[in-house]
Amino acid sequence: MDSVPWPNFKNPRTRAVADEYAKRSGGKTFDTNSGYSYDGMLVIADALERAKSTDPDVVVDAIKKTRFTGHLMVSAGPVVFNEIGDNPNASTALIQILGQKPVAVWPREAALQKFVFPRPKV
Repeated sequence: MDSVPWPNFKNPRTRAVADEYAKRSGGKTFDTNSGYSYDGMLVIADALERAKSTDPDVVVDAIKKTRFTGHLMVSAGPVVFNEIGDNPNASTALIQILGQKPVAVWPREAALQKFVFPRPKV
């Protein structure tokens, strides 16, 4: 059992991206690193579209005003940035190894299976 940032596989968009990722990567798991990478690209693309400019000051202003709801990761709300640049809505999921694969068991809105206690037999 671990608490980690994790893709929300209950989100149909996340599942579609994860399926395409597996096809193009030779079957690799769409996980924390790949999920954050995709979310990062999506947030930057959103900011650049809203900025309608490549001027650094305009882009930074657009990033500061971000309220991105199309994220793929488990989150407590939209991607936003506070005064020090952190996303206060970033969240984690509890992951349990079930059937020899990492599976989200909490929070409910991202859980694919129920928590198994005591630990599952292997």
